[in-house]
Amino acid sequence: MSKKSAGKQSRAAAIVGAALLIAAGGLVWYFYPAQDSGLDILRADLSQAEPSVALRIRAASAAVKSEPGSSKAWGRLGIVFETHGFLVEAVACYEQAQTLDPADPDWPYFLGICRRTGDNEAAMRDFQRAAELKPDYAPLQVNLGEALARLDRFDEAEACYRRAAELDETCAPARAGLGRVALARGDFESAAEQLGQAVRMAPEYQQAHRLLAQAYRRLGDSAAAARETELAERGEPNAPLRDSVRNALWLEEGVSFKWRTLRAAHHIKNGQPEKAMAEWQQAVRDDPKLAKAHLEIGVLNAAAGRIPDAIAAYQEAIRIDTDLTAARNNLGVLLVQTGRIDQGLEQLRLAAEAMPDGIEAQFNYGLALQRANQPQPAVGVFRKVVEADPHRPGAYDQLGIALTNLGRFAEAIAEFKKGIKALPDELAMANRLAWLLAACPQKDCRNGKQAVALAQRLCAVDGFKSPILLDTLAAAHARVGDFDAAVRTAGQAIDLIGRAGVDARARLANRLPGLQARLELYKSGRPYQGPP
Repeated sequence: MSKKSAGKQSRAAAIVGAALLIAAGGLVWYFYPAQDSGLDILRADLSQAEPSVALRIRAASAAVKSEPGSSKAWGRLGIVFETHGFLVEAVACYEQAQTLDPADPDWPYFLGICRRTGDNEAAMRDFQRAAELKPDYAPLQVNLGEALARLDRFDEAEACYRRAAELDETCAPARAGLGRVALARGDFESAAEQLGQAVRMAPEYQQAHRLLAQAYRRLGDSAAAARETELAERGEPNAPLRDSVRNALWLEEGVSFKWRTLRAAHHIKNGQPEKAMAEWQQAVRDDPKLAKAHLEIGVLNAAAGRIPDAIAAYQEAIRIDTDLTAARNNLGVLLVQTGRIDQGLEQLRLAAEAMPDGIEAQFNYGLALQRANQPQPAVGVFRKVVEADPHRPGAYDQLGIALTNLGRFAEAIAEFKKGIKALPDELAMANRLAWLLAACPQKDCRNGKQAVALAQRLCAVDGFKSPILLDTLAAAHARVGDFDAAVRTAGQAIDLIGRAGVDARARLANRLPGLQARLELYKSGRPYQGPP
């Protein structure tokens, strides 16, 4: 873990700490005598800090100056500093808080967290003192166990991990710690057992998966080791330690852009977009020039269907930062969706040029070109997408559509077939292939037998309940000369549209006249060729 991180419990804390120390260059501290108390009060140069961070630090510093004998005031100032990555300053505050109230377990606990990467022995002593004062707190026992394990004091570490597991049966880091101790002792079966419990409790626990991979390798199970290594690559880097004492404080005190990002993501995950919006709106109030905050406001507005507000937010983000490609991309998509094709196309072109390797930006630009009836450049864009990521949903489909619109049917069929191999679950793309095989205007591209086989398979997946898929199957039957089946299948499709709900009928309204015309064609013993 980085020395600049605010704590192992939160990935965002680590990111925030590193970012702020780089941005602010640290805080320059000096002491001056308080005229009314005789104590030295810390002061800091906050000229390089984020405005919201500087304001929070000044407020907490003012509370210390007002009550220099208050351990809570000193502790809160330490929390503010640690939350925003200033660990040296936090340690000074926590030490003062501990001096003023040696019976409070929070201060040695927080000191241990701050010191553990720079001075593990000192951190271990801090955790021991905190555990003496608060022996029944599982996260503290885990942190003490980790400090002891780093000193190769495995018997004591094991006792801490077991105590944590007793206090919280669902504590995955406690199980992982027991597994780590077992690995160090060469007891690989016990290690696998404990680490297996840890990853079952926390499936995204990266370090537990890595340790479990080590245990399996030592046991000679290379397949299981490879599986755990792969899971570790997709996992979360921080231990899932539910530390209510610290986490609530950091969420309350964190006011930097990084902390608002963390909280907004937390609210979105919990289905509370309005709270996420409040975070970004406060970020804009703190600093109106935060282009990324305007971008996030746009994303939330778009998700809520407030399209004009989303467009305005994206435009403001771009005004502040013309290189913010995500805002340009999102703005282009909304402009195209609302019928402002030329404006949207220009924004998406700029986004694609700024991100030549950005698959989503390229894909969205290709869609806009399709919408603007420019299939020729769209083909080039979608070819780049499928070359970069053959499994990108919709890429082969859109490439095939563009080629079809250009009348390059053989190429379109070839790309659709590649797409089906790469993405076998894309029914719409497979249906387009089946239609071309059944009704392509170019004779040498048609293959009725293949069309029937593919269309039947697609209809079976849908339970023969999709009018669109049945329309394709009817065309395929007609192509091989089975007009009775074609008439029956087209009639079934028309019947389904008639019995569909209001919304479904509205979506299929444009399809119905063509389907009815094709039915009459099949009744006369003639197949259909052309677009659906």
